[in-house]
Amino acid sequence: MSCARARWSGGSGVWGSNAMLIAAIIAVMVTMILALIRALIGPTEYDRMLAANSFGTKTVLLIALGGHLLSWHSFLDVALLYALVNFVGTIAVMRFFEYRTPADGDTAQ
Repeated sequence: MSCARARWSGGSGVWGSNAMLIAAIIAVMVTMILALIRALIGPTEYDRMLAANSFGTKTVLLIALGGHLLSWHSFLDVALLYALVNFVGTIAVMRFFEYRTPADGDTAQ
């Protein structure tokens, strides 16, 4: 059986899947760093909150990819739980921004 045929048939010759998962994990980590930088230097609190939410979403993806790479399928449950906490936290912080009183020098509506 040739290598190309083993790759597509799902046989024991699958040699690129771990490298692709590691490349995806590295790409997600790079985008997490960029989202963290955006959260630190964002011009408004809404930009910062959007970057923090994006960081949380990428963390869910990272947990799921790592669990798949290590063949720990229970990590998907952890990723879903983290996604729920991330969603509730985002809603809570946005409600805080909506109902707080603006600072003395803040003229934005």
